[in-house]
Amino acid sequence: MVDIENIREQFAARLNEALNDHPDLTRESHGRNIDLKKGLEGVGLVTTTQATSKWLRGESMPKKDNMLTLAEWLGVRAEWLEYGVLPKRQQDAWVLREQAHTYGSATAMDSNIQGERIEVRTRSVPVVGKAMLGVEGYFEALDYPTGHGEGVLNVTSRDENAYGLRVVGHSMAPRIKHNEFVLIEPNHSFGPGDEVLVKTVAGQSMIKAYAYLKDGQYRFESINAEYAPVILDEQQVESIQYVGAIVKGSMFQMSE
Repeated sequence: MVDIENIREQFAARLNEALNDHPDLTRESHGRNIDLKKGLEGVGLVTTTQATSKWLRGESMPKKDNMLTLAEWLGVRAEWLEYGVLPKRQQDAWVLREQAHTYGSATAMDSNIQGERIEVRTRSVPVVGKAMLGVEGYFEALDYPTGHGEGVLNVTSRDENAYGLRVVGHSMAPRIKHNEFVLIEPNHSFGPGDEVLVKTVAGQSMIKAYAYLKDGQYRFESINAEYAPVILDEQQVESIQYVGAIVKGSMFQMSE
């Protein structure tokens, strides 16, 4: 099981380290969440001071698409910011590529770059089915036979059980568009506001925003405003799985 609390704490430490190096930021504690919010708005990422405060305290982490924007603004590699994979900055990665042709599978850190020897591994995430609109806002999860998926997503996930679904149709637009993919991370924890894949005991599936569990009932907010919130008894829910990212079609690779 992924230790999400430890992952968040380590992410917060790296985020604060990167902010200490940022030339436009001077505040070290009070008000740093405001500076972070304003800085990200300057590059087109709209967020809240509550969200940035949680990132800085290690209570939550940005979605993967926001993580990329955050890393770019900070001038660090997204792999370092999210996972702690050295090197920290892209220019250091270029140096390593020149010094070791094995970069991307296993790289020995050069003596001029701080850090220990580290294994840098990427794993393609299998696309195992499609999410197609069904009745009343639910969709049909059309699984492929074992070993017959249509391809892989070239993304990184800590969850060894991560998988992808291709979205067919416009039921989840504009958040998720036709022929985009959702990265599902079954072992990742989730909280209010997180997008999740919900599977019911009756065999229905849906992608919603988790709201809460109260008095034995789940409430899920709809991604598409055309559909009302969904309230389900706890006994009606078979599983809830975290949606790690919305993945563009350019990250998809057909199986050979």
